Amino acid sequence: MTVTQKTETIDGRQVTVYEFKGEVNAGAQYPYAGVTFNPDAATLALLKKATGVTFKIVGDGSPYGFEAVSSTVTDWAYHWARFNTTKDKETTVTITFRTLRQPEWGKRVTFNAANVDTFNIFTNKSNFNKSGAFSFKIYDLQIQS
Repeated sequence: MTVTQKTETIDGRQVTVYEFKGEVNAGAQYPYAGVTFNPDAATLALLKKATGVTFKIVGDGSPYGFEAVSSTVTDWAYHWARFNTTKDKETTVTITFRTLRQPEWGKRVTFNAANVDTFNIFTNKSNFNKSGAFSFKIYDLQIQS
């Protein structure tokens, strides 16, 4: 995967974007690609009190997932939500923490934002064994309280 930070004009605005491009290889047992966001201490303190996050994404038309990584989940069954992208068009994604769900195979843990350490954005895990290229740009990340 390649990651690029750059300034772009999107819908007439200059924004700093983080662009992620790569290839998912179907040869792995559970192929997917993901990005982990590790907030600094001040942002993490806000995240632990948050009700959700909002960000803008220009995608490739594929679905993706948002995952809140919590220290109370010990079996990788983190709370997550799916979202869709529109090819080459800006989409505003709002993830409300109360709507996050765990995969059915995981041990049930009540979600608590105070336990969130990081979050991930990943190629849609429900499409396991789907290979191919992916590309998306993220910007204007905001923590909702």
